[in-house]
Amino acid sequence: MDREPHYIDYEGIKLLYLDFSDMPNEKIRLFMEKCKKILRDLPQKSLLYLVNVKNMDYSVKSIKDFTNFSKFNDHFSKATAIIGMDSMKQTLYNVALAFSERDKKFIKTCNSEDEAKAWLKSVLDSEKAKEEAAKDSSEPLP
Repeated sequence: MDREPHYIDYEGIKLLYLDFSDMPNEKIRLFMEKCKKILRDLPQKSLLYLVNVKNMDYSVKSIKDFTNFSKFNDHFSKATAIIGMDSMKQTLYNVALAFSERDKKFIKTCNSEDEAKAWLKSVLDSEKAKEEAAKDSSEPLP
């Protein structure tokens, strides 16, 4: 059965879970196309992604596909946490990230799913705190 991108809930926030784990090369592009169909109608900078690449096959073609996919989804991504990286994938990921021209501040590789979820929540919490501080500073004093 083919996998679908899907949302998961973590402490009241929605994360788009992209599970590339154990995925063979020939399925990667198809999965990315499924993701793009979900993303096309969403507001910009609205999503928190949790991406699992554990034991995923990779090739020059899939690295190019990931670079292009990263450029595409940058418009929709508020933050992305990636789990399942081994040292070789980390090296290839660094190359793909450099070519994608994405803001590295909002992308993080994590050692576990729990760490990734907590980091994504912290990004959202930080954003909310900044919005509150801006709101408080713009209100007139009594």
